Amino acid sequence: MSSVVFIEIPHEIIHITRMTTQELKMELAIHLFQQGKLSFGKDREMAGMTVWAFQQLLGDRKILVHYDVGDYEEDLATFLNGRSHWSRDRTPFRFALHWIARCPCGG
Repeated sequence: MSSVVFIEIPHEIIHITRMTTQELKMELAIHLFQQGKLSFGKDREMAGMTVWAFQQLLGDRKILVHYDVGDYEEDLATFLNGRSHWSRDRTPFRFALHWIARCPCGG
């Protein structure tokens, strides 16, 4: 089980920025994502948003989504934990990689 760390933010900051604590948390998640400190999935969780909502928010702010193999493997593990009938070798991504590698078009 993961633990939670609390950060003290003076009420004056909340008042001056006119932001809720959730909005501040979301801004921190976006900043950490831009800095490459956390994966897309972890930042999305921190922001308390769905995949699509977080992706839309990043797009609206013109923030490029860097999605690497580590992010894919993390998302795949999450997916497979929820769907035990899938095997790692039968994921659509693996199929796509297999097809691209054998594509006669030189892909």
